[in-house]
Amino acid sequence: MVPLNIGSELGRQLMPVPHKQRHLQAGNLLRELADIHATQDLLLIDNIELLFDPTLQLSPLDLLKKQAHTKKVVAVWPGELRGEGRTSRLTYAEMGHPEQRDCATNGVVLFEIQQ
Repeated sequence: MVPLNIGSELGRQLMPVPHKQRHLQAGNLLRELADIHATQDLLLIDNIELLFDPTLQLSPLDLLKKQAHTKKVVAVWPGELRGEGRTSRLTYAEMGHPEQRDCATNGVVLFEIQQ
């Protein structure tokens, strides 16, 4: 099973879309790509950094959760897990960075891999 590489696959789909319309198309294109790449109700996702692009106006964690309504989703989060239990947060980028996100982990099963 090959993971869905959001950066290359969604990026390729968004390239012909005019900049001002990309935020309107990104969610639908991601759903279509996820449906194509899911195997036996399992979707592996990697390289999601494109979802943090502020011009796309997306909520990356919410998009991943929506995919999990119809299939099991395993996604690599390229940020940090902060806190524990009910107060844990997934973060991406530092405060002040245009792509910065800080998300509650409600409804998410987390596996942390230390490098």
